[in-house]
Amino acid sequence: MRRWRRSRGSALVARSERKKRTHLNPERVSALGMLRYAIEFFAAADATDEAIGSEPGCEIVAPVPVIFLTARAVELGLKAYLIHCGVDLKRIVDELRHDLLMCLEEAEKHGFSPLENGVRQLLRLLNDSYKFKDLEYFFSGSKTLPEHGALQTVTVRILDEVVSSVPDAQLLLRSKSGQIFSAFHRSSGGD
Repeated sequence: MRRWRRSRGSALVARSERKKRTHLNPERVSALGMLRYAIEFFAAADATDEAIGSEPGCEIVAPVPVIFLTARAVELGLKAYLIHCGVDLKRIVDELRHDLLMCLEEAEKHGFSPLENGVRQLLRLLNDSYKFKDLEYFFSGSKTLPEHGALQTVTVRILDEVVSSVPDAQLLLRSKSGQIFSAFHRSSGGD
């Protein structure tokens, strides 16, 4: 069954056609736009942590939505870097998918500063839950998730390098989301 949505010209367009036109169209996907989303997801993770992170049981491991939003910020940041480096968008979507470690390894092939082993281990721990959708859908049983403070620090480090690499990225730091990222950047010793 096809789902229909209205496009800009008010014509009905099949959802699959709309998706085909936008997310694989390099004219509509840019490193700067992807980085904007990464910074906004980071800010949303912070706002969500502020709103529900003080609940009992969240002292060490942040609520799952906070971890998910932070992981998405990492993914979008790395993909922004890859788009900036000219990696084919179809390859990013079809091969790298939502695998944070594969995105990181590809970014390192294109000059992204290598991350230390401890940081890789943290991303590996996050990746296991993120790429298999454990953070989006409830599955019974235990999960091992990274400590949120360490994850925030790693995310800031990744996004900082992307901001430094992508032309005009400094403009994004003027937004409210960018100011939240900048505050974390300063508090983690980035400036």
